Amino acid sequence: MQGQYEVNSDSKYTPFFIPGDSGSAVFIRETTGSLTCVGIALGKTSYGTAIVTPIGAVLDELHLQDSDVTKFP
Repeated sequence: MQGQYEVNSDSKYTPFFIPGDSGSAVFIRETTGSLTCVGIALGKTSYGTAIVTPIGAVLDELHLQDSDVTKFP
């Protein structure tokens, strides 16, 4: 795979990705407090990081545009 994000948990006790999370939207919290969708969770590596497909690639494949569908106040 190319062009994927690799995400680590910010806690050694709580994994970022667990079984059943595949297909879940992945968000970041902006400094303003709003949430922005950055991708779709795919799975995890053998060493525990999560693999995330960027939302832009998903929207491009579906021929959709990023018109506030990825932002939540």
